Amino acid sequence: MELSEYKQLFLSEAEEILNSANNVLVKLEKESENMSLLNDLFRYSHTLKSMAQSMEYEDIVKLTHSMENILSLLRSGGLKTEKYIVELLFKSLDTLSDLVEDVKKGKMKKGRISPLVEKFEKIASAIPKAKRKTDIVHSTKQVE
Repeated sequence: MELSEYKQLFLSEAEEILNSANNVLVKLEKESENMSLLNDLFRYSHTLKSMAQSMEYEDIVKLTHSMENILSLLRSGGLKTEKYIVELLFKSLDTLSDLVEDVKKGKMKKGRISPLVEKFEKIASAIPKAKRKTDIVHSTKQVE
């Protein structure tokens, strides 16, 4: 397979993943305690991150990694699924869609993810270590 074929495969899969993730997040907004939805959203983020890593799309990797960290905290009970987190996840999915569109056009814009990554890091750092029931690395391994 040539690089252009991998790129097309990435674009097709990424768009499908983002569409599915958006649908799950809409449901999660209404069912904030639904662990199955959190697991699905984590899996979509992890899959997109892995695909982006193989293609070296670093901004997509960084943003999905930040999402995974927060989703791990939500899954472990260290953080509650509150409105501001759901809104941040929606904004992240929109940004990821924009980044995928940039890949399609062959123009990667820098700096777009920094505010989102910083917000995720700020949220995660505010959680006391004692409330982190599951190690984030361990949570990632559960999906692989």
